[in-house]
Amino acid sequence: EKLAENEKDKYTKFWSEFGLTLKEGLIEEYENRELIASLLRFSTTRADTDNQEVSLKDYVARKLNDQEEIYYAFGKNLEIVKNIPHLDAFKEKGIEVILLTDRIDEWLISHLTEFEGKKLKSITSSDVDLNWVKDNENNEEKDTVDEDFSSFLSKIKEILKDKVKDVKVSHRLSTFPACFVTDSLRNLYLQPPKNDEDGFRGIKPILEVNPKHPLINKIKEEKDDARFEELAYILYDQAVLSEGKNLPNSAQYVKRVNSLLLDLIN
Repeated sequence: EKLAENEKDKYTKFWSEFGLTLKEGLIEEYENRELIASLLRFSTTRADTDNQEVSLKDYVARKLNDQEEIYYAFGKNLEIVKNIPHLDAFKEKGIEVILLTDRIDEWLISHLTEFEGKKLKSITSSDVDLNWVKDNENNEEKDTVDEDFSSFLSKIKEILKDKVKDVKVSHRLSTFPACFVTDSLRNLYLQPPKNDEDGFRGIKPILEVNPKHPLINKIKEEKDDARFEELAYILYDQAVLSEGKNLPNSAQYVKRVNSLLLDLIN
């Protein structure tokens, strides 16, 4: 603790060597969980460096007013996790997110569920609610989905029924047309087993669709059923790619995109 508080450069070097050991220590030494948690360091969306230098105390000290949760995101590496679609809303609202990329982190989070009374919450959870943030949007209006759009979501769900649990409207996206979320405690984004073709480890994710994205509106207007189905699969595959995963059939994806490009050229 003295090293962490008084000689931060030395502690950063110490953490780079023994950080994983401390994370394992929190899991195994339950009675010392709070003490060890204060010594953990993380990368976050607000830090000026990719090094793991931010403590949970740092995070809590600069959280937004009325923020009751500590938000985190998983990824195979920093480059991937910094660009996942779910961060859109958090960036816009100025909410700091902890970025977890170590293989032990999923295990760690299952034991470190709160810190100083603030619960830890995955930004990919289906029940994330940011309506507490004071902004210029009308929250009642953005929670309304017209019947026409509901029909569009149902049509997408029917096409992708073997791949997704549900298709819902998203209030967390701005620059991306779609993303995956889960209502499971298991996260979607760490390294999957080799036998899982989509990388979701047996979980059927929920596909969230951004109703304000121009691509979504173009797909919604498509009248040809065969073409609509191809667009639905492209939307799914792009959501997979945007989260740093490999497609189970990349050749099929290329064929679908090439077909669309040919239509545009012709």
